[in-house]
Amino acid sequence: MGAAMVDGALRIQGYEDWLLRDAVGAVRDADRPHGAWAIVGPFRGMGTGLEGLFELLGAGTEDGLMFGECRVEQFRPLERDRDYVVTCKIVGSTRHRGRKVAEFDAVDYVTEVVDDEGIAVRCRNVLIVPREQQIPEARS
Repeated sequence: MGAAMVDGALRIQGYEDWLLRDAVGAVRDADRPHGAWAIVGPFRGMGTGLEGLFELLGAGTEDGLMFGECRVEQFRPLERDRDYVVTCKIVGSTRHRGRKVAEFDAVDYVTEVVDDEGIAVRCRNVLIVPREQQIPEARS
């Protein structure tokens, strides 16, 4: 598979971190952005966004895609007002059959937040992509 999206960019502004901290009820920290940016940043910085990823998979927001697993590796803290490149690459896909969704793909993809020092954050994600309509539940 190995399909890659266009690289994106991430720059965490001070006011954005303030808004995130306010939304989650976190203490304001003058030194560095909230740790949630390790998850939010890769999604926000993707080159063509989630819609572009869905399109690459031949699906749309109306198709009922679901997020499965997410593993975050943070090699070093992200910083405010620093420019990062965000890469996204599909690394594998497995077709499955289920009870509620007759057929679906479990798509593995990796996003990385990178700067001139290397990878700061890597997220390995699984996206569940239904390929057929849901099977109606049996009525008694």
